[in-house]
Amino acid sequence: WLLKFLPSEFENSQPSFQDVNLGISHRIDTTNNLYFSGYFSNDRFALDSDTIYGYSNMNFSLRWTGNLNNRLSVSVIAGFDQYKYKVVQNEDKDTAFTLRFGVQQLNAKANFILGKKDRIFLSGYFGRDMLSNEDVAGIDWGNATATIRWNHIFDTRLFSNTSFVFSNYDYNIDIGNESTDYRIRSRIKDWNLKQEFQWYANATNTITMGVNAIYHTIKPGEISVTGNTGSVDQGLPDRYSLDNAIYASNTWKINVRWNLAYGLRVSIFSILEQ
Repeated sequence: WLLKFLPSEFENSQPSFQDVNLGISHRIDTTNNLYFSGYFSNDRFALDSDTIYGYSNMNFSLRWTGNLNNRLSVSVIAGFDQYKYKVVQNEDKDTAFTLRFGVQQLNAKANFILGKKDRIFLSGYFGRDMLSNEDVAGIDWGNATATIRWNHIFDTRLFSNTSFVFSNYDYNIDIGNESTDYRIRSRIKDWNLKQEFQWYANATNTITMGVNAIYHTIKPGEISVTGNTGSVDQGLPDRYSLDNAIYASNTWKINVRWNLAYGLRVSIFSILEQ
């Protein structure tokens, strides 16, 4: 019915729409649950006998939540999403234009109870995105992180969090033709250690204090050229730095309507030798 709104020169258009949607939920047992959802679509539209426009989307997600025992709970989420746009003229593959965009993600969390006053929290994340025009050019970027946090309760008024975080972000740019391929890479890698204390001094004041240290490794840029005669790699040297900080703050509850937060943070950034 949409065709009647198009100009008369498009009256011979041949649309095609395909869509599939699926969702599954499975209760493994009283403490473990599994969820799956997926979607696929493939749409095609020919405005004339020479040009065909196409669009497709495919995605899925998988989630598992459960308690392995009385002390350990786990949650895992994985997902994938991809979009594809395509234009073909005269069914000629050499003149076809395809644009592709995709997203991949993985999340995982775990909570382990060591005792009445101690807990361990684990979390991880992996994500990768990409945008490309088939074999001509493309870019992909992503981040991988892992965190471990130890929560300790000293008493009803004082507790601490000790965190160790790893992060690795990078991106790649690819450009190629029939004879030569170029790839440009860059990366930022961090190791982060943080110790924080929170003290409920009284009913109206909560004091937070801690120290933080981050070690940075930066790859400014690296290029690789690959051709029929071989490959060449060239890049800038890695850079290293250390970011330290100490801080303290207080949240003062003045009354039921007003809170005042104030504090002090001292940071030192150091560039290290290569």
